[in-house]
Amino acid sequence: MLAYDGSKSTWGTCDEAILFSAWCGGDIISVGLTPWLGQSNAFTLQWRVKAVRFQVLVNEQFRTLSTIADFHCLVTRYGADQALNDNVASTEKDKIDGQRQLRSIKVELKLENGLLFLSFDLPVHVYLGTQFKLYATAKDGHDVREIETEITKMSDSTVLNEKGRCPKNFVIQPDLDPTHPAKLMCVDRGGTQFQRVFFLIDKYYSTLTAEGAISNNFAGAAGL
Repeated sequence: MLAYDGSKSTWGTCDEAILFSAWCGGDIISVGLTPWLGQSNAFTLQWRVKAVRFQVLVNEQFRTLSTIADFHCLVTRYGADQALNDNVASTEKDKIDGQRQLRSIKVELKLENGLLFLSFDLPVHVYLGTQFKLYATAKDGHDVREIETEITKMSDSTVLNEKGRCPKNFVIQPDLDPTHPAKLMCVDRGGTQFQRVFFLIDKYYSTLTAEGAISNNFAGAAGL
């Protein structure tokens, strides 16, 4: 079976997948890691994720927003922090798979049958699920503060605390009605230079980081 080495833009066998993310057959990603501990002690850690197409219905305000902003999704990590920190429920393999990802994937705004959708392919761990968070960045010629203002106006302010922030133990109960556009929640600036405007959506569960300071959306395990 062939695997693509994104770091070298070359193809090789899945057995050669060392220190890079490799696509090995269909939509299953196999990631290999071989530490330099000598041939006798070398081992390979692998986990599988499945690319799942997400289509999130959004309101018409996104049409205007898309003229000044681009949309992205931060893949935070595989698994929920609470589960990974449970020494009884989680295995060492789970904890290895659940290391931080912190990589971004592109999100497109699509018009289908007169409706607007945020569309993206999220890698979902088939056993642990995936934490993720949507965000927007300013297009050239626009200020991120403009993006933050517009998204904040679009968001649900009723969930905020007296300081105007998302409560520490905030939990989303997903709106499962496919005819309801997603509500945006807990808007916050982030990134190295605070150039990203993050937000949660009410179509998926939320989960807290181990410190309980940051909430992410959570997609449940895809299964095999």
